[in-house]
Amino acid sequence: MQYPQRHDVPLLLAAGLILLPLGLTLPTVTLSTMGGMGGSTFSVITGIFDLVQEGNVFLALLIFTFSMGVPVVKLTMLIVIWFHGMNPGRREETLHALKVLGKWSMLDVFVVVALVGAI
Repeated sequence: MQYPQRHDVPLLLAAGLILLPLGLTLPTVTLSTMGGMGGSTFSVITGIFDLVQEGNVFLALLIFTFSMGVPVVKLTMLIVIWFHGMNPGRREETLHALKVLGKWSMLDVFVVVALVGAI
């Protein structure tokens, strides 16, 4: 461990490892019919599968990339930075890459909002 005096960072990384799969699999959106008699519940993963089945492959790939791919890459990079001994120059490059990647991490939210607005 590179910074053993800090116990909050490993705890937050562990929380991220636990909460990311939960956030992707637990229901996030519930659409109900008029009167509330029926409805559908969607998680991120089921939403992606439904988009593929409906023929919206590009939108499914976009949401998959920015809802699943980018968070996994960011979390993996943070774990590597924290637990792997890196020289300072390489660590700075990795942190810069995380900063650039972080600017794109909300794109899936904007796509989902636009999709829900269009429906």
